[in-house]
Amino acid sequence: MSKFDDIKQKILEKAGALADKSVVAAKSAADGAKTLARKAKLNAEIAAERESLRKNFAELGKEYYAKCPTPEDETLAEIAGRIAASFEAISAKQAEIDALGEENEEEVEIVEEVQEAAETAAQAVEEAAENAAETVEEVVEEIKDKIEE
Repeated sequence: MSKFDDIKQKILEKAGALADKSVVAAKSAADGAKTLARKAKLNAEIAAERESLRKNFAELGKEYYAKCPTPEDETLAEIAGRIAASFEAISAKQAEIDALGEENEEEVEIVEEVQEAAETAAQAVEEAAENAAETVEEVVEEIKDKIEE
């Protein structure tokens, strides 16, 4: 009976380890989804800033050619300031996207580790089940032998 208890204990240990890894995988997947959603939002904001740039450049060009101003022209200075602000916003958002991309790579590695652990646990459970079947067969044979005596 001690073999059966040992097998049972191994199965319980592997199942517990698998459950722990599954929790980590689920959390990682949820975090990954949040990261992807944030990236999508930032990309949409970048597209809006680029559209703003396009409009501001067009306005800047129209004003320049309409007035042929000198660099001290107030209107051009204001438009140029909005253009500079859009470039800064795009740069900051792109930096955040790049940082999120690095985090996402780490999460992918965690998910892969969890998958490997799950496969290992599944193999261990399968081996334990085979060992249990063999042990049961041995016990049945021993019981048959004792009955025949």
